[in-house]
Amino acid sequence: MVKKIEQRSDDWFSQSNYLFNKSFFGNHPYSLSRIGEVESLSKLTANDLDLFHQSLLDPNSLVLSLYGNFDRKAVLEMISPILESIPERNAVSLSHPRKKQSSSATYSTEIKQDVAAVFVGFDTTKVTDGFTNIQLDLLDSVLSGMSYPGGRLHSRLRGAGLVYMVHAMNISGIEDGHFLIYALTSSDKADEVKQIIFEEINDLKQTIISDEEFDNALSQLKYYYKDKISTLDHSALISATDELYGRRFDYFTTVDSYISDLKKSDVQTMANQFLVNEQI
Repeated sequence: MVKKIEQRSDDWFSQSNYLFNKSFFGNHPYSLSRIGEVESLSKLTANDLDLFHQSLLDPNSLVLSLYGNFDRKAVLEMISPILESIPERNAVSLSHPRKKQSSSATYSTEIKQDVAAVFVGFDTTKVTDGFTNIQLDLLDSVLSGMSYPGGRLHSRLRGAGLVYMVHAMNISGIEDGHFLIYALTSSDKADEVKQIIFEEINDLKQTIISDEEFDNALSQLKYYYKDKISTLDHSALISATDELYGRRFDYFTTVDSYISDLKKSDVQTMANQFLVNEQI
C-alpha cells in the first residue's frame, strides 16, 4: 500500500486530482485520498483495523443487496438469523457538512510529467437531490458527452488540437458534491484551454441550446443510465449504495421519468445556478 501511495505522483491524473481535492475541499473528508497517506498508514495497528471492521457491522447502516436467480424465501430464512445476531453499535454520523466556495480562486502547482492538467471545479448538490442531479448530468452531456467523448468542449478543444483529452462530470455525495471539468494539454496551451472552457460555460448561461444538442444529450443520458445497470453486479452495487445514501434502492427505476421531464432550458438554469465561484 505504501508503494501505491508513493506511485501516485507517477500518473498525471491521480496526482492532479489529489491536489485539486486538497485545495477544493480543504479540511472536509472529501479532500482525503482513498488510499491514504504514508504518514497515516505508519500509525495504524491491527487493533485499529479490527475496530474499524466492527464499526461497519452495524445493522442500522448495513445494506445487503442480492440480484440473480434465487429462492427469495429460502435466502431470507438463511440470512435473517445472521443479521439479527449483529449487535447495534453506537451510531456513527456519515454527515460532515461543508462550506461552499464563496469566491473564485486559482491555484498552481508542479507535477512530474511534461504536460499541463487543467482542473476546474464548482460546488453542486447532494446525491439525494435526484432531479437536480439529472439536470446537471444533462449539462455534463452537452459540455463533454456524458462519460463518452463528445459535447462542446471535446469538439472545440480536440478539434483545434489544444488538448489530449477533456472531460466533465458531476460528482455528488452525502454532502454537497462538485462539477468537475479537467483537460490534459501542454503548458503553452493551458491559458487558451481555460479561456475556451469558460467561453462555452458563459454561452450556456446566456443562450438556450439547440434542438439537436438537446436530443443528442438526452440519447447519451438514456444510454448512460441503461448501461450502468446492464449487469447484475452493477445493479446490486448501485441499488445498495442508493439505499445507504438515502436515495432508495429503486432510484434507478425513476431515472427515465426524470429524463422525460428535462427541458432545453434546464442547461441554462443549471449553468447559472451552479457554474459559479470556480476553483481552478
